[in-house]
Amino acid sequence: MKRNSIYKGLYFVACAICMYICARAQMMHLFSPFAEGFAWALLFVRTSPLFIIPVYIVSKILVFPTWSMLICSVLTSIVLLFAWVLHAVIKKRMPIWVLMLYACVGYAGQLYFYTQTFTQLALKIVELSLSIMFFYACATVFSALKTRGASTPLTLDEKVCGAVFVMALTLGLCNVYIVDTPLVAVLSLLALMVAYVLQGNAFTLALSVVMGIGVAFFAGGISYIALFGLQAIALIVGGKKRWASALYVVSVDICLGIFFNGYASYSYVHVALVVLPCFVYAVLPEKWLAKFQQQMGRSQPVMQSALFQAERLLLKNKLQLLADTYQKMQKTYTQFVTNKLTATEAQDVLVKDTLQKYCKQCPKYFYCFENAEAQMYAEICAMAKQGLTQGSLSVQDVSPVMQEHCVMLANMVAHIASGAVRFSSFQMLVENENTQKQALSEHLQGMQQTLMKLIEMMPKQSKIDTSVARAITEELRYHNITVSEAFAQRVGNQLQSIFVQIPTADVQNPRLVESLSRLFHVRLFVSDVISAPMVGWKIVQCKIAPKIDVVFGTASIGKHKAVVSGDTYTMKALPEGKYLLVLSDGKGHGKVAHAYSSQTIELVEQMYAIGFDTATIVANINGLLAGNKSENFSAMDICLVDTIAQTVHFLKFGSSVSVYESNQTAELIQGENLPLGIVQSASCKSIDRYAKAGDVIVLASDGVTDTFENPRAFLEFVAGERLRNMQMLAESVLEESLARAKQAPEDDMTVIAFRVIPNS
Repeated sequence: MKRNSIYKGLYFVACAICMYICARAQMMHLFSPFAEGFAWALLFVRTSPLFIIPVYIVSKILVFPTWSMLICSVLTSIVLLFAWVLHAVIKKRMPIWVLMLYACVGYAGQLYFYTQTFTQLALKIVELSLSIMFFYACATVFSALKTRGASTPLTLDEKVCGAVFVMALTLGLCNVYIVDTPLVAVLSLLALMVAYVLQGNAFTLALSVVMGIGVAFFAGGISYIALFGLQAIALIVGGKKRWASALYVVSVDICLGIFFNGYASYSYVHVALVVLPCFVYAVLPEKWLAKFQQQMGRSQPVMQSALFQAERLLLKNKLQLLADTYQKMQKTYTQFVTNKLTATEAQDVLVKDTLQKYCKQCPKYFYCFENAEAQMYAEICAMAKQGLTQGSLSVQDVSPVMQEHCVMLANMVAHIASGAVRFSSFQMLVENENTQKQALSEHLQGMQQTLMKLIEMMPKQSKIDTSVARAITEELRYHNITVSEAFAQRVGNQLQSIFVQIPTADVQNPRLVESLSRLFHVRLFVSDVISAPMVGWKIVQCKIAPKIDVVFGTASIGKHKAVVSGDTYTMKALPEGKYLLVLSDGKGHGKVAHAYSSQTIELVEQMYAIGFDTATIVANINGLLAGNKSENFSAMDICLVDTIAQTVHFLKFGSSVSVYESNQTAELIQGENLPLGIVQSASCKSIDRYAKAGDVIVLASDGVTDTFENPRAFLEFVAGERLRNMQMLAESVLEESLARAKQAPEDDMTVIAFRVIPNS
């Protein structure tokens, strides 16, 4: 608070000094239009007229001490006060062109007192025109500095207007002397040093030219442009060596004054007034200059925006590369899954092995294969095929021909039977391995799809709209809220957020949100306050306020009135103005069912909080439950309320009916989806409704609805309860269910009731 008072006091002191300098500024000793323009510019940036009026009158009288000038100054002040009072009464921002008209009216006194001839009238009209032009220049640059702060770079037109103001101050300083030396000689050098520290070479040269033009208007010669330009060049040549810069500036000034007669009068006093600021500049500690530069230096919001966009693109590319990698891994594992040994291949291996081990060792080998090779080979193939098909083989399964003639039949049958058993075991092992590979393949595919969803979630069309910065700053300036930077974030043409960088003291100003809401024709609220790089400033993020809100009530009891219920539920606020309600009824009851359904709900909460869409969440949760060997499944009721879009999405997975009451009409919400974990691929059909203030929704587990004769009876009871308190409604439904169950619930019972209310 003390610091703000000091800043305000310094502001008034600076304005008073500038007013006096503007009053002394005269062009060609004929026109003095600057004090009036400066006064109206201060009113435009909402400086109190109780300060402007006395400062303006005193400044004009000190420069022109006549009764006529006093009367003219008072008349101008009366018009200025009238404009301010009218502005305060109608409570509307006064456009700059309206103030220009008031400025013309305020000049009527000077037109009356100082226009005895036509020539004087023409000169006063020219002076009035110059005053209006100077008012516009001052209003433009003052508005930019007050609304965006000194750390934000000016636009081209604002720079031009600022140059006009600096030129007028330089012209006025030419009439202010210190020991017979114009004050402009000292202050111009200080201004060049400050400009060099803050803005660099180009700005310093430009400033020297502007100040030189101001002195040229006073002296009637353009040589002063070269004088100021040489001082700026001396600073630049010295660079970071401040002692060298100081010596260069002093040397240049002495050369110009003694050898080239650059000044009208030159003395040791003039040299001393130049040496003093150069000495201060040379010995000033580096950390002081760095701190001064940090407080007053330029920020680069455009560069920060570009860096933000580049980092977001880099993250997107990395996610895309990772998703492609998982996709390739999934394809590779899918190929591994098909790597099986077929029955035909196993039969060939078994036949060859049997021939090698037994037939070739048999004493009748040549007899059998020389006389009936084809028949014997066919018989052995038939034995192997039958053994592999049945999973075993006995002598009775062999043809009579083999039983009569083959002396190695018993050994061959035992070998083929053993091979069939080994093949069956091998098939089971491969099947288990393939199942694991398939699960891993599906897991990799799920990860790849999840990453793709993350990429899609990144706002592809998100862009920073800086075109609204001027409108935002002008709107907030009307309520005395200073803005150093402002922009809107859009996705396509849809407004997402508004960011403004304002002083910490203005964060709690209620007019901040009111003004922005009126400007964008939507209802906004402050969603986040972030620390800004500059000390004493905050970055405020505003988002579109929800049109509706919800109030909840719950009631629950376990089976046989157990303390722990197998039903679990959650009510969670999500980003972007959404509410998630989940009621999970796991298989069984008690602690085991409670733990199981709690884990399921936690996963659903986390995935919704991340921002995944419902289809992805359902697919992932269903995959986890379907792969559980304990054959657990979960009946789940999901209700997603969007308070901005005013929609309610119901997703029912084997859950009981719900009741939706709107405009005195109640309906049953019934789903067709199976419980999660029953099948490998779960359907995800939603039931959508448009939510209005006053709508009531009741979710209940099957332990509640099963106590009623049918769903219609449950609907009629809920519709008949005209309770506005949702907690009382939930308890009333549970009490009715307990009464119908004769106070001995045979299943876990849970009721969630919520009502849509307007967001005030």
